[in-house]
Amino acid sequence: MLPTPQALFAQGLRRPLDLEGEKRAGFIELFFDLVFVVVVTRIADFLSADLSLGGAGRALFLLLMAYWAWICTTWTTNWFDAERRAVRCVLLIGMFASLLGTIAMPQAFGDRALLLVVGYVGIQTVRNVFAVLATPPDDPLRRPLQRITVWTAWVGVLWFAGAVLDGDARPALWLTALAADYAGPYLGHWTPGLGRSFPRDWDLEPNHFIERLELFLIIALGETIVATALTASDAPPTATRLLAVLVTFAFAVALWWLYFDFHADRALRVMRAAAGERGRLGRDLSYLHIPIVAGVIVTAVANEMVVAHPGEPLPQHGLALLGAGPVLYLLGSVGFKLRVLGAYWSKRVLATIAVAAVLAAGATLPALLLWSLVLVVLVVLAAAEAAEAADLPDRVDEAAPQPIDGHANTRLEGADR
Repeated sequence: MLPTPQALFAQGLRRPLDLEGEKRAGFIELFFDLVFVVVVTRIADFLSADLSLGGAGRALFLLLMAYWAWICTTWTTNWFDAERRAVRCVLLIGMFASLLGTIAMPQAFGDRALLLVVGYVGIQTVRNVFAVLATPPDDPLRRPLQRITVWTAWVGVLWFAGAVLDGDARPALWLTALAADYAGPYLGHWTPGLGRSFPRDWDLEPNHFIERLELFLIIALGETIVATALTASDAPPTATRLLAVLVTFAFAVALWWLYFDFHADRALRVMRAAAGERGRLGRDLSYLHIPIVAGVIVTAVANEMVVAHPGEPLPQHGLALLGAGPVLYLLGSVGFKLRVLGAYWSKRVLATIAVAAVLAAGATLPALLLWSLVLVVLVVLAAAEAAEAADLPDRVDEAAPQPIDGHANTRLEGADR
């Protein structure tokens, strides 16, 4: 017999808010992430096989689908205790649904369209319905969860309609459905009879939420290592190729450093201090990580290209690929800094311009040399920011986002604007 909602409540599934605690992602969440390791690899393979503008668009579409399923699950495990058996079971069901979607990816826009939608809508529906049932009637989160569930239901109809229709109807319906999913939090998942939600309804546990975002970025960074290793293992280990392996590995290190050396920890402290604004900040961070993750995945494909053809100049689409990864990453991190820190972003804008200039001036250079020059830009940026961070005060109490005209704003002392 299935447990009643009252029996679920008795298990204490809702996670109490702990602003200063050290609650970390549980092992079940790390296990859940394993499917998304494969998802990221599939997306990188999808892009590598078709470097046209259309191929890039389809790869981005798959990334947005996968990321949305993952980030919505992260919000749920922030609100519910993933160590409870009922929550674990929901995560495992969601994991299997994600696996189905992953299997569909190679022919996601053709014969396996329905399987892709079954996986995506499946994880969203099971998770959201469970969250409503597992939330006590007097819990302030219950009504927002009901709105999310209704929103997911009607958007799911669009997803399934697109899966069963061919021709131009499929992309039109899928793009509409994806846009509706991403617009939901900004529209408060407005539902007739239930009204709309507001960010203050979505309070978060900072340590867990920030760590989960970091872990997804680690998954993407792992693909830069995988792409380098697999490509190099399938080709003769010449001196030039081994040097390319060193450069591409250093590229992965640079991207890791630029995120984790200072600003990831500062984001955690800002979120802890953001009384009443944690929901808004968490919502914005959920979106702002998309270009950062996309930039890392594109960089992984660029690493593969450089290792495969280190001594050859790249064609036009190859140059675009080399530029897109770092530029997406840097611009995404600029948005991150503006929203979370309100400072320390100007150097990254300059680095973005420098990357574009290097690629424009070095279009005829061998791939390895060109990629090495881009790496120099990132290393110089990392060194400059490390020196800047050494002079910053430890306290960030005054850095907490404060509502200004309905929006959070952040100010830090000594802002480099």
